[in-house]
Amino acid sequence: MLQWFQKLMPREENFFALFARHSEVIGAGAKALREMLEGGDAVARHFKTVMDREQDADNITRDVLIAIRRTFITPFDRGDVKDLITSMDNAIDQMQKTAKTITLFDQRSFTPQQRQMGDAIVNAAGLVQEAVPLLSSINTNATRISRLTEQISQIEGEADELHDNGLPSSLASRFTTIWKKWSIASTTSPTKSTASCSRTCDGSLRWRPTNAGTTPEDGVGSELTWTPSRSRCRY
Repeated sequence: MLQWFQKLMPREENFFALFARHSEVIGAGAKALREMLEGGDAVARHFKTVMDREQDADNITRDVLIAIRRTFITPFDRGDVKDLITSMDNAIDQMQKTAKTITLFDQRSFTPQQRQMGDAIVNAAGLVQEAVPLLSSINTNATRISRLTEQISQIEGEADELHDNGLPSSLASRFTTIWKKWSIASTTSPTKSTASCSRTCDGSLRWRPTNAGTTPEDGVGSELTWTPSRSRCRY
């Protein structure tokens, strides 16, 4: 009786098509972000593409959320539908934030680890693009979906390792830049300015600027330590 009643109810058949479209947008955004990591003129050339794809993803997400409210029977639980599209949208939102940060700080060169992380994003996006259409027959494709999920998790772990390995050198490079600025400033200052950057026994990086006549409140004479395992700075 219930099955007969369900057949009479309106059913939204566009969910899987919307999911697939969104996954394609994620793939396009990932490729554009990776092109930005080639540096130089490629940054500005592909920045707009990332922004446009993020807007496309927002439009699709809105369509899915509207469809949830309008549809009596969804392909699977409403909460799961919402969680899926939200998670997919969060992925391309992070790509957009990365692209904006690159542009904000006018970065035009990138480390090998940063490019490898870009490759990881593209690979993971490709797996998502492959997995999402399989949801339309989830029982039949359960094994394949599970394997794709494992591959995505593996790529995510590899990206974390690239991040942890590359961040110390990036911070050291940043500290060196700051140190150079302090050195230049000291040539026109009556006080002597020095700075040092060293790695401690626990693997953290410590930058210690000193400048006679200044106070810690000025940001000089204080010590900055970054610990990879905690991913935060301590003053």
